[in-house]
Amino acid sequence: MTINKTTAVSLAASTLLSGALFAGTLTTSGTGLVAEEIFQGATDLNVSIGAVSYAPTIGGSTSVNGATFKYSITGGTFAGTANTLRVVDASDNNTVVSGLGQVVNGNLVFSSIATGNTVYSDRKYEIRTVGDENNTANIPVTVQKGTVNGMTVCAELYSTSGTEVKVDEACNQPYSLAPQYNVYCETKLNNLINVENAATAFVATKHGALLTTDGTGGDVMNVLSDVLRFTVEKTAVDYGLDGNGSILSISADNNTSAFDVMITDTHNFASGTGNNDGFTILANGTSELNVTDAETTLTDAFYGLGASKTTYTVQLDVNGTGTIPETVFKGNFYIQNNSVDTNTTYTPAATSYEADSVIGEWTNFAYIAQIPAVSYAPGVTKVNMYITNRSCSPVTPTVKLIRGGEISTVTLDAINPDTQAKTTIDALVGKAMLAAANAGNDLTGNQLPFAVEITIPGNAEDFYVGAQMINISNGANKDLPVYNTSERSN
Repeated sequence: MTINKTTAVSLAASTLLSGALFAGTLTTSGTGLVAEEIFQGATDLNVSIGAVSYAPTIGGSTSVNGATFKYSITGGTFAGTANTLRVVDASDNNTVVSGLGQVVNGNLVFSSIATGNTVYSDRKYEIRTVGDENNTANIPVTVQKGTVNGMTVCAELYSTSGTEVKVDEACNQPYSLAPQYNVYCETKLNNLINVENAATAFVATKHGALLTTDGTGGDVMNVLSDVLRFTVEKTAVDYGLDGNGSILSISADNNTSAFDVMITDTHNFASGTGNNDGFTILANGTSELNVTDAETTLTDAFYGLGASKTTYTVQLDVNGTGTIPETVFKGNFYIQNNSVDTNTTYTPAATSYEADSVIGEWTNFAYIAQIPAVSYAPGVTKVNMYITNRSCSPVTPTVKLIRGGEISTVTLDAINPDTQAKTTIDALVGKAMLAAANAGNDLTGNQLPFAVEITIPGNAEDFYVGAQMINISNGANKDLPVYNTSERSN
């Protein structure tokens, strides 16, 4: 994609000598930093290398007659109209010393003129626009994607009196890339669903976060809301990547109508105030939040070329009557670059941000028992696991068998209140093997013991899990350690 609008990018003055034989200098104006994000969607980019100033050092002489200037670009091409440009002697009242520019084999060439074409050592020669020779000209170029850091601009000076001879050369590498935006996740949409209250609210724990970053507002015990907080850090890269109109996109893996339990959001985006823009998660599980609004000012974090660091908060509220589903949230932050192309967005380039990354989960409040090592040795040992339900409702445990990089999940039958159920490692592995075989996988190759994790939705104090390993040949037995979430109120 070509970004058609040419935007002036001024570049840091720097000099790269091509060798000991030539000692001239080539400089361009400005800072030299280009926002890395702008190269994500572009196959090439039209920019400007600013004002070009060339001071030749002519070896063995102080001047040369019949001079030709040749400017070349490695990793880019000249994008302007060459025949509107010519070279002037900026050290001598902008005296014109060349004919009109031409593009020859990709080079910008200025040939000698009949008179007044003496070029002197250490004077400054600049490219100017015809009819405006008293002012510097910004030279437009097209940079290919991926070459901006290695793009080299060179000026060569030739004597054309008789046989053409190159008498000087000077180069520089004007561009360097830098990410303009960093995005950090401060607080995820993590909350525990209270399954003992028909899953219509969250558990009143400190699992969530305060609404305000300084800890003076909001309520971590609020059972009808959850908070997402992220920080956008903007560097002062001198490119018109203003970010005005940037978007935070939140998606969820649950696409059922249960999302109508979402009723409002509250956020303090660019206006700095909390408001409700009618944010709802749609039936397809996706919604977008505009990061800036009509109250945008020059001091906002997404606007202008100054550095800034701002933290933003999104609060999702539920209505307390609909069932809250277990949900995984993902987020994308898109930079809307209005000054270059209003139809293009750019993902932050910084390594601290990963596109389409998980920004939180809503999971059922649960008791989780962990048994670190359970031997699976049919005919040699057996392991019995006992689960007691002391709550007032039936519960359905899920068991994860973890071995190496493999995780297999097995769902047990429901356990009624005031009832103890028994399962064995042989039965669990058998179910897991069957599921794995149906999926084309194999659980039999790894002889390491399993780590077992048993999850039961509900209040941790209502459940008990024990495990015992028995030697089949002699009946000897030992209890296995069980680690569990016996306290979830903090």
